Amino acid sequence: AESRKTYTPMPPSLASDTMSLLGGSTVVSAEGSNALTAQVQENVRPKMYTFFHRIEPRSKATGMNDAGDNALLEAWEARWSEAGWDPKIINLEDAQRHPRFDEYYSRLQEVGMKGT
Repeated sequence: AESRKTYTPMPPSLASDTMSLLGGSTVVSAEGSNALTAQVQENVRPKMYTFFHRIEPRSKATGMNDAGDNALLEAWEARWSEAGWDPKIINLEDAQRHPRFDEYYSRLQEVGMKGT
């Protein structure tokens, strides 16, 4: 018997923000995952996004180096692809194109994500 993969769509507001960041349109409707289901049935892979921005080694609190970062990104991309997704790694330039980038950036500065 053929196994069928099930995908859980992200909330429509998050999907819309993510896709507008990339200059596209969302495939997930407020009514549910009909568009996503249609994509899967047509063998179109749903997209999975992650953000990556390389930082100076002295600013890292993770213990990772550039080689480790690269290996992690390659593993992330390979595993999502093996699971049937079309993985996309977005960067700071992509994020800066989002119309609410300044607002989101400001909020994140208040979080204090420097490993402390």
